[in-house]
Amino acid sequence: MVQTLINVAGQVVPDPLLFTEAPAAAAALVRHARRAGLDAEAERAVEVARRVARGNPFVQSLAAAAEHAAGLLRDDPAALLRAADLHRLAGRTLAAAGAVEDAAGGTRDRVEAIRLLEAAADAYRECGARRDLDRVEAELRGVPAHNVRPLVPDRPRSGWESLTSAELRVVRAIVDGMTNREAASSLFLSPHTVDSHLRRVFSKLDINSRVELTRCFIAHEAVRPALATPRQPASAG
Repeated sequence: MVQTLINVAGQVVPDPLLFTEAPAAAAALVRHARRAGLDAEAERAVEVARRVARGNPFVQSLAAAAEHAAGLLRDDPAALLRAADLHRLAGRTLAAAGAVEDAAGGTRDRVEAIRLLEAAADAYRECGARRDLDRVEAELRGVPAHNVRPLVPDRPRSGWESLTSAELRVVRAIVDGMTNREAASSLFLSPHTVDSHLRRVFSKLDINSRVELTRCFIAHEAVRPALATPRQPASAG
């Protein structure tokens, strides 16, 4: 598949229109080329993606695609997270989730990898990308001592036990003092999704303000800390 679209030895150059019309194609080509051991093709895909982005400086999705492809090529989590931010700002939540998941796979920090996988899961959930969500949740369940709150049919409709993992992550961000927009950026979600999560949290807890949320959270954590989103332990080093 890769060599049909791009083949350095055969002098097959990818059509720039492919990356213009389908910005996710660059990252997909790099991913598959690397799996097939076609390093030269992967590098050429990044080169073309960057050229397309430079030729269209006001198209944010193309800049995101080029950064995503380059991050995959270099195994660079920082570049992949920059790509995720650009994807999100361009309104491409699914692509942002993919970049965050890729970043999780490239980091050696287990705590950070978990945080990124959780953010990717939230974004896939926002998109309704069920297969992608199932894959990430399965990976999270495989992490030792990781507390994944399952989606169970008998979950209460109100109270802390009714909150989903995604809602709890938004609660943690708000309690830590973030604005809705800052929480959205930190969790790689759209501000609209954060707003929706907060409205559901307020309804489930029967509260009306962020101040009440913080008070409830502190009281709840003091009584039953295991139900709150767990704080990750500091690294020994």
